[in-house]
Amino acid sequence: MKKRNNHGLHTFVYLFCTVCLMWINSVLLYAIYNQVEFHIDHELPILLKLFLLFFFTMLLMILEMPIISLFRPNWQDPFTYFLDTFKKVGEGEFEIPKIKHSYRGRFDRLAEGMNEMVDSLKAVEAMRQEFISTVSHEIQSPLTSIKGFASILKEESLPLAKQKHYLSIIEDECRRLSSISDNLLQLTRLERLDNTVDKHNFYLDQQIRSCVLNCESQWTAKNIDIVLDLEPVEFLGAEELLFHVWSNIIHNGIKFSPTDSTIQITMSISDTFVIVVFLDEGIGIEGDNIPLLFDRFFKADKSRNRNDINNGSGLGLSIVKKIVELHEGQITAASQGLGKGTSFTITLPIQD
Repeated sequence: MKKRNNHGLHTFVYLFCTVCLMWINSVLLYAIYNQVEFHIDHELPILLKLFLLFFFTMLLMILEMPIISLFRPNWQDPFTYFLDTFKKVGEGEFEIPKIKHSYRGRFDRLAEGMNEMVDSLKAVEAMRQEFISTVSHEIQSPLTSIKGFASILKEESLPLAKQKHYLSIIEDECRRLSSISDNLLQLTRLERLDNTVDKHNFYLDQQIRSCVLNCESQWTAKNIDIVLDLEPVEFLGAEELLFHVWSNIIHNGIKFSPTDSTIQITMSISDTFVIVVFLDEGIGIEGDNIPLLFDRFFKADKSRNRNDINNGSGLGLSIVKKIVELHEGQITAASQGLGKGTSFTITLPIQD
């Protein structure tokens, strides 16, 4: 508001000075005209009078122009200003000053909308740069490892046992690169679907039991007890995508749970929603990390070795969240802290 008031005051001063100079021009012209007639004995022709009037008017305007320019406000054609701004934004230049709301009516609203658009594009560009930086970092780590061990393998005197060890590390790093690539492609594909997934009816309880059986070798190896309390639910959804959701959460629960622990999976119906809860007794999550849990490449357990074969890409829960959102559902995580387990709650609407 302050800028708009200053602009109006500046305009008022400019107009006031212009009017005053016009009045002074009239007085000077009248005085000059009288002086000319006073020194001439006969009356001047009408054409000559008009010429003298025009001549002295132009002369006074030229002499007063520097004075008027001192008070003239910095006006700019709004169309030119907006077109210049659109051109800069189109060229990817988002660090531009915000358009001042110094116009009235539609132009004022257009300026406000333009500022909001630039802020949104700036945020998207920042996210894109951060994403590229994160992906580059995630890919660079295994590539550096592969390059280093491949260089060592060139040594002819290297024992056979070490050769096999280094080759297994290279194989694991290649597998991790492949996992990152597959997850990025899947995440990109899911973002393009935009609620247009193919859906059909199937039983969620049977699907979750199938996921648990598929992971049997993993939870039996750690002597983990899987407790199921699943209410039979017929659901309309993308069966293959939801299978990925349950598999990812169950796999994470097993990976981060200690031996001789328990994982509970419950499913119930509340009004027009089906609620699935996964509860483990694993390492837990710090409270500050819970809001970041579904961000791309975020890893809550930063103590894990980057070369660990079980170390994920940090994209799994991002994919899970996107699949749940494609079904118009929600997923939340909760934990009492480190060493106190983690729970995931997925709420899906039941469609008739």
